[in-house]
Amino acid sequence: MNALTRGVLAAAAMTAVQGLRAADTMLIEAEDFQFHGAWMKVGDAAASGRSYLHVPHDARDSRYDAVTRVTLDADGDYAFWVRSRDFAQDRPKMRRFALRV
Repeated sequence: MNALTRGVLAAAAMTAVQGLRAADTMLIEAEDFQFHGAWMKVGDAAASGRSYLHVPHDARDSRYDAVTRVTLDADGDYAFWVRSRDFAQDRPKMRRFALRV
């Protein structure tokens, strides 16, 4: 699986913001992606949406990527925040991801 998709998929939440007004804020949970690929939705009371997408260890190429698309109403400068929980007990801080715009 490529690093770009991991970022989008592993992110528990992504927010696109133009300016500082609440009306310009968009929250996208990975569990709501249009295409889950090989990722599995797993219930977790500690997750922001009470679930998260989990990638199987054998899903390492792009055919298994989870993907979504967002349409923004206007051209402009946007800021993106992404986050991901670090689950690896044997390899802490090894989770990598990226965002493609």
